[in-house]
Amino acid sequence: MTSSLPLVLITNRFDDHLRLKLPQIKDADCRYVSNLTSETELLSKATALVIRTSTVIDRDFLKKTPHLKFIVTATSGFDHIDLKAAEASSIGVFHVPETQTIAAAELTIAMIFNCARKQTLAARQLQKGDWQRSLLLGRQIQGLNLGIIGFGRVGSEVARRAQALGMTVSIYDPFLQNEVPEGVTPLGFEELMRASDVVSLHVPKTKTTRHMIKKETLGWLDTSAMLINMSRGDVINETDLIEHLIENPEFSAGLDVFAKEPLVKKSRLLELPNVWLTPHIGASTEEALKNSSSTALNKVLALLKGEAVSGALPPDALWYEG
Repeated sequence: MTSSLPLVLITNRFDDHLRLKLPQIKDADCRYVSNLTSETELLSKATALVIRTSTVIDRDFLKKTPHLKFIVTATSGFDHIDLKAAEASSIGVFHVPETQTIAAAELTIAMIFNCARKQTLAARQLQKGDWQRSLLLGRQIQGLNLGIIGFGRVGSEVARRAQALGMTVSIYDPFLQNEVPEGVTPLGFEELMRASDVVSLHVPKTKTTRHMIKKETLGWLDTSAMLINMSRGDVINETDLIEHLIENPEFSAGLDVFAKEPLVKKSRLLELPNVWLTPHIGASTEEALKNSSSTALNKVLALLKGEAVSGALPPDALWYEG
């Protein structure tokens, strides 16, 4: 029997408990599908989609969705969606940037500790049966200068936690509109890079931010500095970073994102002792998954009722380069 309710297709990572409750939703026919691209018949009938970054929405994809009205990505980033193609098809697109902030900020702090105390290197040693503490001399983060590039949701939460740990915080954000918190110092880009013991990246992927960290700008950093990237892989020129890591063994980097994901098995980054890597898990906590899943689904259900919701794309923001 064909349902007369609007069809909502949900895919990618989604909270398991909420998935079990989908059949109880009365206002829409909500279905979870593991492989959205293979569901040609369902896509042709879908009114709305809930996706994540592993589902790429482009013009070819949208040719399969003649009845689609809304797309909600249960993520903060949205570079996996061709917004112009969606607009051309009169499809509203939304994201949930408010749902994963704490998870990303906490992993940033964990990355800083890892770089400062060489925890990953220490674990590797023990797993090999080695006990060479002389090679694991780290640094206290209390008193270090943290430079945050991009002072939005995540960057501001990182600053709060860093200050609580006794770090001195500076920021660079050419689009800063909110009042700067007490104890946080705005600086220029080069000034911040030269002044910081730790630099943490929290910027969106744009034409301006692509490869903002490259050979020239890496040269502004101290040779023992730490670089953290929790934003987008293309913000860093990986070839230049690899060369810098090799030439400066006291320099370290903590990376959660990469130019190409999944990270290729032959990447030089996997071979270096002074870089700590995680597979894009900035939002991978139980709390963030539950929050982003429920927020995305609730936005879809509200949209289907004709209600206004936040998070419309493209964003009405000065940094956006559409």
